[in-house]
Amino acid sequence: IEVLPGRLLWSPKGAKLPGDWENAPHFSLDKINSPDFRGGKYCVPHYPRRANDAAVGPLAVDQTVRFSHELARRLEKDGRLVLEFTAAERLSTAVLLGAFLVLKEGWTLADVRKA
Repeated sequence: IEVLPGRLLWSPKGAKLPGDWENAPHFSLDKINSPDFRGGKYCVPHYPRRANDAAVGPLAVDQTVRFSHELARRLEKDGRLVLEFTAAERLSTAVLLGAFLVLKEGWTLADVRKA
């Protein structure tokens, strides 16, 4: 899905990309090395580690802000990106992408819903 025309494509890892996107740089959750991103895994920092093992849900606010910052930085540096996700990352990546569009691109929630 070309979310930002000519700038950002959202795609499953390993999917065949449209011809004009084949040589674009790739970005994914595993490329964010900041400790506050916590590997892009859902957790509640003040819970014991074992309590988080079976938990699912949207990422914490600090993780969302870190993702938005890193994606914006890479888009500025590279000009265009393929944002890739695995099946396990699809939900988190969709939520993070929506947050990025609101926080960094000025979209409304209605804009995100339509996309």
